[in-house]
Amino acid sequence: MKCSKCESTMEEVRCHDIVIDRCHGCHGLWFDIGEAKAMSEEWIAALIDIGDAAVGEQHDLIDTIGCLRCGLEMRRFLDIEGAMLQYEQRDQHGKFFDVGEFTLWAESQYL
Repeated sequence: MKCSKCESTMEEVRCHDIVIDRCHGCHGLWFDIGEAKAMSEEWIAALIDIGDAAVGEQHDLIDTIGCLRCGLEMRRFLDIEGAMLQYEQRDQHGKFFDVGEFTLWAESQYL
């Protein structure tokens, strides 16, 4: 599977009994439906959301990406609770977070 942002190879990352996909190049994260919520504890986010958040901010400029499962355009979500957060979602398949965004999203789940 190729990353929708930088087209690098996605690698599987296992945490507990959940397997997510992380980009080898930009460290973006793909979560199938329900996986992001299941892994939203802060210590898990810190474990899997690795890399330079500044790279994630640069990838925010890419505002149209295809779903990793079906290729159709994903909806973009902006700014949860005032945090500078952008991520993409395809309701039927899952969410894509640039590096650093999953940590912000996970923190917003417990506000």
